Amino acid sequence: ARATRPLVNTMRKRVLASTDLPQPALARGDEPTVIIAGFGRVGSLVASMLDEHKLSYLAIDHDVRSVSQGRKDGNNIYYGNAGDPIFLHKCGLATAKALAVTMDNPAMAEEIVRIARLENPAIKIIART
Repeated sequence: ARATRPLVNTMRKRVLASTDLPQPALARGDEPTVIIAGFGRVGSLVASMLDEHKLSYLAIDHDVRSVSQGRKDGNNIYYGNAGDPIFLHKCGLATAKALAVTMDNPAMAEEIVRIARLENPAIKIIART
């Protein structure tokens, strides 16, 4: 798996260069109530429940197709690495009230939780294990 990382990273950069996926640029007051890290089956279900309760959210996923489809469907979703502290900060982590980590990668989930606790100690975290 490690041997293929450079190839995957190169391919990801090429795909991003050929797509028009916006990056989060939150204006004051636009910060989400909840950040959803991972927008697969579980993440999209969480987003639907938040929509039902009229709670704002910002979703993050590293799959270009999921992000493109989610945006077409009207979801507030961005392409990015949820394990990147700078990216999470741009997504409003410092002021979010909750974080839902819905990805099925336990090591990445632990890293995201660690980053969240450092930036926003009061944040409520729900993580898939």
